[in-house]
Amino acid sequence: MVLGAGMGMLGFYFLFDQGAQKYLATMQAAQANSALSGLKRLRSGDTNRAIEHLESELDSALIGLTALYYDASAKKPDTMVQKTLGRVRDYRAKHPREIEDAEVSAAIAYALNLATNQPVK
Repeated sequence: MVLGAGMGMLGFYFLFDQGAQKYLATMQAAQANSALSGLKRLRSGDTNRAIEHLESELDSALIGLTALYYDASAKKPDTMVQKTLGRVRDYRAKHPREIEDAEVSAAIAYALNLATNQPVK
């Protein structure tokens, strides 16, 4: 019985490891393709579309970071995430971006608010 449980755990670990690797590979491929798209736009002189592309990528990352804000094991904000949100908040204070979708705009404001727990203007 112990051998069976051990084999089951090994199988689970193997499948989990494969899934994690596939997820990480997919994320890295998406990041590389996104960077490639932005670089092509910059090199062709289409700076406005390149900037919009990068701003959109930043918005997506911000929304994703809100899910990772709290370090569940420490029951407090994750320092790296909080610092990243603070840097983005400072950038957006200098370079505001109008977002037409109210739901996305609210999600971005919420993410930036997490950096200091102050209302985002």
